[in-house]
Amino acid sequence: MKLEINTLKRIIKEEMRRVISENELGGMIHPSPSEIGLQVFATKRGPFNRKRLEQSLIKGRVPVYSKPMGSTDKPYPAFWTSTLKDTTTGWLDLCRDPDFWEAKAGDEAVIYEILPSAKILVMDSQEDYNKIKKAYSKQTPQGGVDMQMMFGGSHIMGGNMIDVVDWSKLSKDYDAIYCSSNSCYTGWDVESIAWWNLNVLKEIDIVDISKECRLITKGE
Repeated sequence: MKLEINTLKRIIKEEMRRVISENELGGMIHPSPSEIGLQVFATKRGPFNRKRLEQSLIKGRVPVYSKPMGSTDKPYPAFWTSTLKDTTTGWLDLCRDPDFWEAKAGDEAVIYEILPSAKILVMDSQEDYNKIKKAYSKQTPQGGVDMQMMFGGSHIMGGNMIDVVDWSKLSKDYDAIYCSSNSCYTGWDVESIAWWNLNVLKEIDIVDISKECRLITKGE
């Protein structure tokens, strides 16, 4: 009986948190997700590995958590897409930018349709990010693991605790977060959507990516 009562309390607490967050962020939920446009997932190397993707999911969802990198606060891991624009996307545009060495593209890209049932949170500005952080806040050591990628270290930089978005909790209430431009928040370099619920995406096609970081449409 004690376990049942504790379980009930947890469910009530989670539901109250969800209702409160929706009241605070209700105006940031995209009213018509499918109108955002077709989404493109570009591999960073080689062809699309469906088996690897499916093995990383739990019932079609990405187990996301908070992993801040310096001043950047993004969900980690996540399934990242960018909106299709003719034969390119925001990410592929960066791939063609010689000054942006981090952007890379592999051999294939997957095109998805967003289902109408998708619940997407829109982040257009620093102010939006602050609202999200207020509604879903957690503390983590300052600096996170931001030097790990560059120098191969494994220790956490800094010692002060800072507030970041609790992406794990947010992912229970929303399917994705949509950064509509390259100015939505520090470290989000381009228009993109970070997904953790892939059940609201419908695969349309798989196309090749040219050496010039453009999508090769059928018949080319």
